[in-house]
Amino acid sequence: DVNELRDYRGGDPAKWKKYMEQRYKDPSIVDKALEHDVAWRELRAKIDELRKDVNKLQKEVIAPKKKAKEPCDEEVAQMKAMQKEIKDREEELPVMAEKRDTFLNQIGNMVDPEVPISKDEDAD
Repeated sequence: DVNELRDYRGGDPAKWKKYMEQRYKDPSIVDKALEHDVAWRELRAKIDELRKDVNKLQKEVIAPKKKAKEPCDEEVAQMKAMQKEIKDREEELPVMAEKRDTFLNQIGNMVDPEVPISKDEDAD
């Protein structure tokens, strides 16, 4: 679960890096997963911000002008451009999530403290 890596959610990326080292895997995979997660969350936030701006434009500018029967073609065009940008960015979300998940899937399970650490099973 990605929340196990997010320090603002109580996760501990350092702990997971340690587990990766104990499995003789590259601990930088944890950092790469976090980088892709940050990029995904930033894109998600940008989309949410654009939606908020579209709603604000509709309620505060377009609706009053239509009610007063004033022309609002320019504002409607602006709103449609914003909606297109939202749609385009939403198409990027699954791609970014897939990249993030690729790294997340490379992170192994927690290593039990009682498990001996060695490169080969014969040494156990």
